[in-house]
Amino acid sequence: MQEAATRETQTLRRALRDVLALSAMPSVWSGYDTAQIANNLADVLMRLLACDAVYLTLRSQHAEDVLRMREPADGELEHCLRELAAGPLRTE
Repeated sequence: MQEAATRETQTLRRALRDVLALSAMPSVWSGYDTAQIANNLADVLMRLLACDAVYLTLRSQHAEDVLRMREPADGELEHCLRELAAGPLRTE
């Protein structure tokens, strides 16, 4: 039981550290352009979330996509992400 509580405490501390790190990012991005911010955010999210992919679409004057993948050769995942991004943006 003590071991489970210790593991849970470590997990919560790691999560809190990650939230604090993310909340500090805007100060790091001072002076960055939109593309630099998106690229940096994608890198940070890949590390924090340990996910297979991050896909950001910048809806601005210079529309741009940022894609980070753990396995760059995964063409099927890349295709699916691009298809999702091409669809209408839902804000529900």
